[in-house]
Amino acid sequence: MRPFNQLGIIKSNKINFDRFISLTDDEKKILLYSLGFSIGREGFIYNNNQRVHCYYTKEPVRFHEASVLPGSTIIVKTSPINISKYIDEFLENEDQ
Repeated sequence: MRPFNQLGIIKSNKINFDRFISLTDDEKKILLYSLGFSIGREGFIYNNNQRVHCYYTKEPVRFHEASVLPGSTIIVKTSPINISKYIDEFLENEDQ
């Protein structure tokens, strides 16, 4: 497994969202497995044998629609709204 900085996720202490969002399926699987998650046969992501729910929508998250957000183990359904909420909640005031 390559370190996050070799995957292009972290660049000069700044988060490169474009690269993070475009992880290959294999890279995303490695990331999820390394964080202790699993993927069920039906495609849902699991943690401790429980389906993982989107941090914002509270809906179960399938592998193909999931984003693991930088610097966290927060999993969301990938959408501009959810990514924006994450930036607003966790990153916007980070440099202050």
